[in-house]
Amino acid sequence: MTATAPVPHRSSWIDMGRILATVMIVYFHMPSSLFGGHGPVGDWAHSLFENPRAALAFFFIFSGYFVKPHMTLHRAASKAVALFLPYLCWNLICLPGLNDAASWQRIFGWGYPGPPCDYPLWFVRDLILLTLLTPCLQRYLPVFMLTCAVFTLWGNQWHLAWLQQLPLPTPDNTLLYLSGLALSRMPLAALHARFQKSVPFLLVALAIYYAARVVCGGGPPHASWTHLVIPFLLASAILLVSEAILRIWPNAAERVAQWAPACFLVYAAHAPALILAGQLTALLAPWALGNKLVQTAVPLAVIACCLAAYRIMRHLSPGLLLPLICHEGHLNLPLRLLKAQ
Repeated sequence: MTATAPVPHRSSWIDMGRILATVMIVYFHMPSSLFGGHGPVGDWAHSLFENPRAALAFFFIFSGYFVKPHMTLHRAASKAVALFLPYLCWNLICLPGLNDAASWQRIFGWGYPGPPCDYPLWFVRDLILLTLLTPCLQRYLPVFMLTCAVFTLWGNQWHLAWLQQLPLPTPDNTLLYLSGLALSRMPLAALHARFQKSVPFLLVALAIYYAARVVCGGGPPHASWTHLVIPFLLASAILLVSEAILRIWPNAAERVAQWAPACFLVYAAHAPALILAGQLTALLAPWALGNKLVQTAVPLAVIACCLAAYRIMRHLSPGLLLPLICHEGHLNLPLRLLKAQ
């Protein structure tokens, strides 16, 4: 094993975890629409994974992990642009539906502390900045990890006034990304093998964590030091569930994991879809807004529609809509047009 060994981007173990995290995020955002709650599935996810804490930790860690070692500035800029294009498209799509005074700050995040137009995409905004900074972060990784740990303990803020003008990720989320960068030096097969060996320790740690929550009255701890421990533990819990699914239902899990490339589309589209579904339900069947069965079914319907849309775009427009809307593949249609000229 070498530090520069390439890291494969497809793994049923990681892909299943990615799908689980995405589904949890969709259920978490149910109350952002007119629906009256998360539904039973969303409540269960919050109880076990402090949803969305586990899902976001998983995404930040593996966003860093799948970065190649020794990334160049040119490569970082290219990856940032590839992220920015769907980020911009989805914010422009959601812009007309805002009820507040929207501006370009709402999209780009400059000088604006709140979420973008498509509010879950604050994660993508963070990831764009982290991607641009990756060449520097990789060069001085131990220093930056220690710095983030200190600021995480120091109220999880940067405590610098001029940084308030930047939509900079919080110290704990930056630390999660940096941890992924550190792990990226380990090939995926070796990472999986080490995870499997650590399962007994992980089960004990999770048992202690859940027992502590019961003793503390069921609420998640809020001490700053927990930002250094619990997100990693909860992200590992998602990987543990993914491992269990692959072992119990290997064939079905492999087929489900093949849909992982559609997760970006689900993540980007689910918020406006839930808001629209809530408005239509309020108009046609207002009694259903608080119905538990409806709250369970609506996120699944949104996910199913996104998967169908992804499949259609993959078949009809792999070089245009897929990279612009789904962050998948390469934007090659404009190149063909230039060659035709």
